[in-house]
Amino acid sequence: MTLDKIELRVLEDEPSSNSHELASVLGVSSHQTVLNHLHQMDFVHKKPRQDPHELTEAQTKRRVEVCRQLLENPLDDRFWKRIVTSDKKWVYLVNHNRRKRWVLRGQDRFGKKVMICVWWNFEGVLHFELVPDGRAVNAELYCQPLDRVYDKLKAKYPTLFRWKRALFQQDNAKTTKKKFDDLDEVEVLLHPAYSSDAAPGVLRFEAGRMVLQSNPMLADRWQKIVEDDGLYFEE
Repeated sequence: MTLDKIELRVLEDEPSSNSHELASVLGVSSHQTVLNHLHQMDFVHKKPRQDPHELTEAQTKRRVEVCRQLLENPLDDRFWKRIVTSDKKWVYLVNHNRRKRWVLRGQDRFGKKVMICVWWNFEGVLHFELVPDGRAVNAELYCQPLDRVYDKLKAKYPTLFRWKRALFQQDNAKTTKKKFDDLDEVEVLLHPAYSSDAAPGVLRFEAGRMVLQSNPMLADRWQKIVEDDGLYFEE
């Protein structure tokens, strides 16, 4: 039996094996030899896909409905520059003391954390705020900073507001919908729940720095969601 066939049989039994483990099982001196064979057979080593949320049937249908509506927009450069989006993340405060310590069962071992909410557009961050300590981020609390975001956006992009062209990408929760009804000169660009893959970008923290990661080819992503019946798709 050839090495390729033996590798295939081992992978069928244990597909999560790494190249060092495979080399040991196969009696090969170099794990690089195993890697070369796997690459020649067009294998890649991937982590299992982790969906951000287990979607219900109603949520998948809603994702399709919203993405179809989004695709009806004029998908040109002017449209993308009108969009303001937002995200929120938990951030752990720096703790330089790395020694083990006694904590009550259930207590967070990583120390104090705060929630940061950020709003941005094609040029970068427009506004961010830390959520008051101990407060749950519900729609009501999320709406409170919108007046400040609105004021900053209006000062920086007066032409957008003159023509009522600013687009805030939001979900359709009653509280947020009412808040935007109260704000003049803006429109709401719908966003389905549990759909970071359908947003212009997501907020990440890398090495203590805030990073805004864009979702490339956003219109293609909306189309893919429609074609896949609202399910999450492989990146």
